[in-house]
Amino acid sequence: MFQNHRINFSLLLIFLIAIANSTQAQLENISLSPNTSVSKAYVGLRSDIKALTDTSNTPIKTMASIRIGLVVKQDLNKYFAFEAQSALQHSNSLNTISIPAFELIYKVNKAFQIRAGHLVTPTTTTRPNPVTWQAQVETYAQSRIIGSKPGIMLRYTFSPNLFVVSSLHYQNNLWAPHARIDYKTFRLAGYYENNSSYFISLKSTIKKFESIFNFNKINEELAGSVFYSINPRFTFFTDVNRKMMLNQSDVWVLGFRSHFKADKYPIAGFFGMQYDVIQKYLLGQFFIHLSDLKKE
Repeated sequence: MFQNHRINFSLLLIFLIAIANSTQAQLENISLSPNTSVSKAYVGLRSDIKALTDTSNTPIKTMASIRIGLVVKQDLNKYFAFEAQSALQHSNSLNTISIPAFELIYKVNKAFQIRAGHLVTPTTTTRPNPVTWQAQVETYAQSRIIGSKPGIMLRYTFSPNLFVVSSLHYQNNLWAPHARIDYKTFRLAGYYENNSSYFISLKSTIKKFESIFNFNKINEELAGSVFYSINPRFTFFTDVNRKMMLNQSDVWVLGFRSHFKADKYPIAGFFGMQYDVIQKYLLGQFFIHLSDLKKE
């Protein structure tokens, strides 16, 4: 089984590198045919060295992961389209995970869409897209957000600054309504389950700050991450949670990233360090991924 995964990874890796070479590193909106295009293509490699500071048992832990993925869209005609997403990640600690999505899109007009299938939920969009570098290094708070689920979705664009989504998804053996509203640089989303449980998430970008906060009523957990970009090279961040019923936190990370981006090649990444005040470990991290030459 592992050998099959290695073959699949190798084939997709070769395909993505070929795309990067043949399109001069254009890793978004790559035309495959007159009606089919790759919206996103991604390959990333992550390496972590974790030093535990409060124990003598296995004080050093290591982890490495590779993630590859594509988002592909095909227009059937003026009104209907398919969109599929596939991401695979293999690591020495979590083995292989897959992150699929498949959507049938009906474009009623320029502002209104109906989607059905195994969908990226409105709530999921407050989390990094799986076919991006941010998803491979997401924080604890980001990882608490639900993934793709079967369902049906309505999307409407009122203006460039106002976008709303309403949907119904099958999760935890029941159908749950989801909703999302984007206003300028703010995104508010969440869902409700009929056992009085709910989840709400708020994502925002204000100048050099980017933040994500969410509350999970099921677990009575509040979690949040805040990123501060001093400049395009240096970023500081913090990641924290609070379990309300227990009145305690088990995550409080302080981190730093030093980014790099090649001038002539479709490669970017960062060196990073972070310390968890509660779990008491120091993490050194190296991360590299394919990147569009024009933008990050």
